[in-house]
Amino acid sequence: MSSNNVGTKFKIELNCGVSNLEMITSSLPALNKQIETQIPKLEGHHLLIADDKEASQRKLQDLIDSLGLTCEFVDNGLDLVEVYTEHPSKFFAIISDVSLPIMNTYEAAEKIRRFEEMSAKRQIPILFKSWDMSEVDRPRAQNSGVVDFLIKPLERHVLAGQLLNTLRKRKNPHTVCVYSQD
Repeated sequence: MSSNNVGTKFKIELNCGVSNLEMITSSLPALNKQIETQIPKLEGHHLLIADDKEASQRKLQDLIDSLGLTCEFVDNGLDLVEVYTEHPSKFFAIISDVSLPIMNTYEAAEKIRRFEEMSAKRQIPILFKSWDMSEVDRPRAQNSGVVDFLIKPLERHVLAGQLLNTLRKRKNPHTVCVYSQD
């Protein structure tokens, strides 16, 4: 019941099956350990990252460094397309924030895919990152050539797992997801 100047009390019950939740959380340390042993496979790969916020770039740089990767940052969609199309073989994958200035992220991904198609280049994996997946137009993203999504704030094991999946899929396009944050 609601009262003026007092507020409202809510009681919410979620029946999520404690045994399933326990099973998932108990398997996380093993999954993280498995990912940790695979991280050396990422070393030396170079990423192209599009993010217009310096604070996000610094945090990402720390994560990338901790995984033995290198990266190059751009801060808008137009630069993303230009840097990639100038040196497409330089990059292992693209990680792009969902909302970029100058050219939106979807348009940038579409232009990159057109470039690859016209120049017969192998498709680079494009991963979108966002705080709120509800702001992502998933069908449009996938039609633009986006292969996966990352939820911010990024955690080391989650990013490593996604990049290891990307590496496996590049080596064998028929590979099914091995690591997942779901």
